[in-house]
Amino acid sequence: MDRKAFQRLVTAGFLKSLTLSIAGMVDCAIVGQYLGADGLSAMKLAMPIFYILSLLSSILSTGLSIAVSQDLARGKRENASRTVKSVFTITMALSAAVTLAGIFCPSVFTMILAGNQVGQGIFSVTTDYIVPILIAAFPILLFDVLGTLAMLEGANFHMQCASVVLLVADIIGDFLAVRLKLGMTRIAAASAIAYFLAFIVIASFFLSGRSMFRLRLGIPNMGMLGKVAVLGAPMLVKELCGILWPVSVNYLMLRYGTVSGLAALSIQDAVHYLPSALCSGISGAVLILTGIYAGEQDEEGLKNMNACLLRWSLIGGTAIAALLGLAAWPLLRLFTSDGEILTLSVSALRLYLIGVPFTAINLSAAACLQGFGKKGRASLILFVNHIVLSILSAFLLGRLFGTIGFFASFSICEIITAVLVIPNLLVSFLRRRREEQHGLKEELRRNIQTINEAVSASQEVNTFCLTHRLGSREAFLIALCAEELAVNIIEHGFTDGKKHQLELRAVVSDEAFTLRLRDNCRRFDPVEWYKIVKPDDPSKNIGLRIVFGKANDVNYSSALSINNICVKYLLKGTANVNQENTGLKSPKDLTAPKCKSRT
Repeated sequence: MDRKAFQRLVTAGFLKSLTLSIAGMVDCAIVGQYLGADGLSAMKLAMPIFYILSLLSSILSTGLSIAVSQDLARGKRENASRTVKSVFTITMALSAAVTLAGIFCPSVFTMILAGNQVGQGIFSVTTDYIVPILIAAFPILLFDVLGTLAMLEGANFHMQCASVVLLVADIIGDFLAVRLKLGMTRIAAASAIAYFLAFIVIASFFLSGRSMFRLRLGIPNMGMLGKVAVLGAPMLVKELCGILWPVSVNYLMLRYGTVSGLAALSIQDAVHYLPSALCSGISGAVLILTGIYAGEQDEEGLKNMNACLLRWSLIGGTAIAALLGLAAWPLLRLFTSDGEILTLSVSALRLYLIGVPFTAINLSAAACLQGFGKKGRASLILFVNHIVLSILSAFLLGRLFGTIGFFASFSICEIITAVLVIPNLLVSFLRRRREEQHGLKEELRRNIQTINEAVSASQEVNTFCLTHRLGSREAFLIALCAEELAVNIIEHGFTDGKKHQLELRAVVSDEAFTLRLRDNCRRFDPVEWYKIVKPDDPSKNIGLRIVFGKANDVNYSSALSINNICVKYLLKGTANVNQENTGLKSPKDLTAPKCKSRT
């Protein structure tokens, strides 16, 4: 189940980034074919505008995903709902501010990005491209923020549909702009409209009531926004680097390289988003899963995630880099017919592709530390990678070798960062494992497919409890709770003809004994169900009455299309246990009726 969850997250993130990449490639190809080197150069100069918007959305979406995943892992759904409301409100406010800036002062952005080193023609074309993008800040920001939240809830279908809508709408708009000779402004406007349509598709998931959360405006909770900002702080560093690095390279290229080299970098920027989409998908999956597993203190889940991370980074990253390297010539011919620019573009792309597997590892390492709450170390990795090493390598190699030096600087930077990051990440994992083991005595983990396996697992839970300071009656009741919940899931969640998984995990620490049941059946919240159907008649729903009567805390959450039920029993005499007489003598005597549905 851990491997499948990782795969689903990577796939959803990859498809989201991939469609954006293809849309960017189409924009670049059309600009290159119909507006030439000046258009490509203007597009390269304007590209940091997307990084500015990405800066805002990345902080909010990343901080939101970590905060919500941690709250769900700990059963704090109300906190998660308030956080979503606060982030949605502040995103709307930021969108309005950026839109006003695009309407009243777009040339200020062009001056910052292009400076005085370009002619008036390129300056004007750059401004034409910037204006519609800034005005469309509302759908662009919410596409990212709500898309991340939707992926956390397992709404992959809506995310995929939104990605397809964005791609198709952008391509149609681009070709209409070219056919009608509408110029750079309309090409950018086509992208803005495509984002708006994609946002509508994602918003429909939340408006349909399928989400745990509701999109509502209100007074933001500053404490929760502060938490989101702190958790998303490493993305502030990353996106600031994403703005400073291309701006710095543009200036350096104009000084030590050539305008043709700048145009080639513009084409490389469009194509590099294909492998970058895979890297983003991997790091996004690592970020969400680390938040969940760290909240649950699930070392086995973290171990499986690390194996998936390395497999996808090294094998997947190398495969996509090799494929693009072989297809470089025919692919880049779509962007330009200029022989010099085409040759430079092929060199730029192939040199860039060498660093792709290392990029996936570096981004995932920062995401993993961020999920652990190591925000300072994650920020340091991103700062060193995207600012110190990237600009330094671009300056040194560009000054020594000219245009080719700039092309090679990216891969050199990524390789050096990976060499520095991997040993430190291993040390961090070992230190965390020792810290967790200090407070974690032991755990029991079982995969269950049948009712007989559920009964057998409950007997193992009973034995496990007896060996860890629990009395015979407490052990029996906890085992009974485990069996009741497991059998309920099998009877009502495994009946749709699909293949499902159920994992039971029992953990004992110094303070508490915890049962966690995780399944990939349709969503069902036993906590809400019990609130609704709890009868006064003690002969009904006896199984759930045992669970809620014995436990100190029962919570439910759904993330990544996976149900999580967590039941906690305190071990230091702080429990207010309901000592109901159920009349049952052993877990095998469980004949109480189960919940009637999982809808």
